[in-house]
Amino acid sequence: MRIPKNTSHRSLLRAAGWALLAACLTSLAWGQEAPEPVDRSFYFIERSTEATELFNAKRVQEALAIFQELAANYADLDDEGYAALGVGDCLLGLGDVEAARAAYVQAKSTRPNLQAVVDERLIELELKGEVGEELIARLRAMVQSPDTDRHAVQWRLGRALQKRAVSLVQEAARAFRAAAEAQTPGCTPSARISWLAGHAVILDELGQDLLKIVDQVERSLELHTRDSRGAAGEQTQEWVLEREKSEYLVRTRDGGRLEFQVRQEAGSCEFQVQVNGKPLELTAEESRSLQRYQDRINELLNKAASRAKQ
Repeated sequence: MRIPKNTSHRSLLRAAGWALLAACLTSLAWGQEAPEPVDRSFYFIERSTEATELFNAKRVQEALAIFQELAANYADLDDEGYAALGVGDCLLGLGDVEAARAAYVQAKSTRPNLQAVVDERLIELELKGEVGEELIARLRAMVQSPDTDRHAVQWRLGRALQKRAVSLVQEAARAFRAAAEAQTPGCTPSARISWLAGHAVILDELGQDLLKIVDQVERSLELHTRDSRGAAGEQTQEWVLEREKSEYLVRTRDGGRLEFQVRQEAGSCEFQVQVNGKPLELTAEESRSLQRYQDRINELLNKAASRAKQ
């Protein structure tokens, strides 16, 4: 969800400035007062600025009313579609996806120069819903096109694929659970049936983890594309790490013995790992994976502790 701020706003000021200069020169030459178009240009700029500030202050309903007025009555001054796109962005901010889609399509139909910008917004709308094979195929084709921003398209393709993966994992879990429940009538449960049911539980857990990862990516995207003071510091976890220490004793097949000690202090994003008393250096990928699994373990322990208190 984006309201253009810098480029479009400068363009509006530049266009209005030239219009003002031309009108003033004309009025001086003929000894007349400034004509009405100058007043309209200034009004359009002032109201556009006001709407943008309201949107960034999360007063979206008020911003929408202004953008709708400008789009309806000042379309001749909205060459770059600032107000027209603003209507769609506000509707999306209010959660009315279908109305936002219609506003974007309307903006593109009346301003061919907005096609690329609107197409990006429409793809973002699709990414907010359930991702299907058609969208993935379209993004894959766009990746191969030399005329596209490969960074942006690859980014959207990755988001689409991981959302699709969530639904596939969830569907797989349902299939395994149904297979376990559809045993032959009159037969006693077998080890295979128990394994199927257990595997469905594992897939459920995997789907939840993947869903959380997808949510983190989407929320991170919002933080980078909206004006939200202090949003980066939002706390989403119920528990706060103060100190963490884990010990593992492993015996290898050849009779060896490995004793792991894992520590993490408050405020630190890194683990201190020792094996048989010696520091063990982890790669960035290994540290991130360890953090993810440890977070999941802590959440499960915290959930179990909450139940114990009830």
